[in-house]
Amino acid sequence: MLVQFEMVLPHVLEQICAGDTIDGAINRLKPLMNLDVGAFLRWLKKRPEWALYLEVREVRTEVWTGKMIQHAKGVLEDGLTPSPNDVSRDKLAVDTYWKLIQSQNKKEYGDTKQIEINQQISIVGALDAARARARTVIDVDAEVVSEHRQLVQPDWSGIEEEDED
Repeated sequence: MLVQFEMVLPHVLEQICAGDTIDGAINRLKPLMNLDVGAFLRWLKKRPEWALYLEVREVRTEVWTGKMIQHAKGVLEDGLTPSPNDVSRDKLAVDTYWKLIQSQNKKEYGDTKQIEINQQISIVGALDAARARARTVIDVDAEVVSEHRQLVQPDWSGIEEEDED
């Protein structure tokens, strides 16, 4: 089965570049070999060719934009004037192509969202909080220093002063 996948990969990628889906490309090969689309995709996703497949999908979106324009213009293959049913079908085709194109080629056709943020940031509250923390630290340090002075003060009460006369 893996050998079959390797054999058909170039053909499938060419078909996708031409605007076909992976399902359509593999189903065209069914008379020659019985391939499962899901198994093929699982196999492909584990291989380095997956990046090539993603690139091919982007190329296909360019083909689809051409088809989308044909549908939007109402160009019929037989050259006749489109009926209301044709117009409805073409509208559905255009919408479907557009959604697929946007999802598979976000870089070129994806929605861009711009978020405008108009907000002012004030650091006054943060500065007040910092000052309050600093006051607490200073008060604690002052208490520690005064306690330390009391502890290290020598007791001179028992020592008499000598007169130098």
